[in-house]
Amino acid sequence: MPTASTTLAKRYYPKLSEVMKVEDLPEFLSFAEDGLNNIFDKIHYKNLQYTKSYRGDAAFYSLDIVTKDIGINLPFGLRFVLNPDEDGAPAISSFPVTLEYQWEILAFLRSFKLNGFAFTPEAFYELGLKVFRISEEQAHAGARVSRV
Repeated sequence: MPTASTTLAKRYYPKLSEVMKVEDLPEFLSFAEDGLNNIFDKIHYKNLQYTKSYRGDAAFYSLDIVTKDIGINLPFGLRFVLNPDEDGAPAISSFPVTLEYQWEILAFLRSFKLNGFAFTPEAFYELGLKVFRISEEQAHAGARVSRV
């Protein structure tokens, strides 16, 4: 009969699809939505830490991707394991992943709808005011200063 010290407790590692939805990815990746959903369902992680700005233009993600141990058996009962888990779990390999971005334009792209954009000079002007976070008065004041 196995004792508590000889049996290994199996741990649950959540799927990446539980925290990262394909719908949250940029629209230009929509062509690969089915494939990405399939991949996210097969990738498991642990130690997730993240921060995201209120406007969605900056974020930091850190996690460990986990998989069954990746290794090869060697002579004399030895085993070579690629990236053995730091926490000492003998049955998994873990790969640390960090992603950080800060793109000011993303704060505006989330609400930007290409179908509703007029493509007129006035529409580009209004978009520029939003992107550069300046008022129309500030834009006119800057134009007056540069002409002097």
